[in-house]
Amino acid sequence: MSNDQTFKVGNRDWRNFLNQQFYSECQLITAINARYWLTGKTIKQHTKKYERLVDLVGARGGSAIGIGKVHKKFGIEVDKEYNIIFGITPDMIPLELTVWNHNYGYHSVLAVDCEIKSEAVRITNFGRVTTSHGWIFFEELQYYIKKAVIKKGEWIGRRFRIKPT
Repeated sequence: MSNDQTFKVGNRDWRNFLNQQFYSECQLITAINARYWLTGKTIKQHTKKYERLVDLVGARGGSAIGIGKVHKKFGIEVDKEYNIIFGITPDMIPLELTVWNHNYGYHSVLAVDCEIKSEAVRITNFGRVTTSHGWIFFEELQYYIKKAVIKKGEWIGRRFRIKPT
């Protein structure tokens, strides 16, 4: 496999997804990554536009409680929720997941690719746990999802789509 193919996520480039946070903006990063996956448009970190979004959602000093404002601004919405207890399939992607990790606490990540045969998922913004290209086996991911589950047996993933106009 060539190096360029390693970075391919469908018709997107892995290097353009955001994979590091600086405040408490994991939901904002998930929204930006979903927008990139859906439209090819991204926002670079450490820009005025990005910093304005951090403030808009309230992530500079706490969690991104105003994330709905960014979803509206980007023209994206959650169109379906899935119980992912048995895995993730390509039709579910891009899929927001809530995970738990002792480094982050509750944390929002985005599944952007999956490999059915090897039961692997490619997720953004979870670099302490995934490979450098975002891959994690679903069995390993289950550990982090289970810790975040509020209702036993419900592992909810939320799929993003472009909001119809």
